[in-house]
Amino acid sequence: MQRWWLALRSVFRAPGVIEHQLPLLLVHAPARAIVASRSEAERTVRLSHRLLGRFGRLRRLSVHRWRATCLYRSVAECLVLRELGFPARILIGARRDDTGGTIEAHAWVECEGITCASTPGDEHYEVLNAASAVTAVL
Repeated sequence: MQRWWLALRSVFRAPGVIEHQLPLLLVHAPARAIVASRSEAERTVRLSHRLLGRFGRLRRLSVHRWRATCLYRSVAECLVLRELGFPARILIGARRDDTGGTIEAHAWVECEGITCASTPGDEHYEVLNAASAVTAVL
């Protein structure tokens, strides 16, 4: 039950955190006691991603706050991991698309000791510093 509650709470908090507290997630978290196993943390993250996807499809609501984008998934994942005591942080990167010359941005989570679900994949992104990342997102 705790896993469901934590995943749901992270999804509910994600839009407000993006709007008001994103810079706090772009820096390394202070050390805390880890209160869950790696596998439990990874399962809770996957659950938060599934819930975010479902909330993202609730477009009929008059207030549509959730989006199933890399930034929202990364924020939900980082909130879960930090709540469980893992030193997670969000990275935001940018790259120029080879074909059209457009700029693409991506957000992912970095956390020592955890296989993060939000990753940069095989693409190479230039990681933005915290101030540039917040300006680019907002």
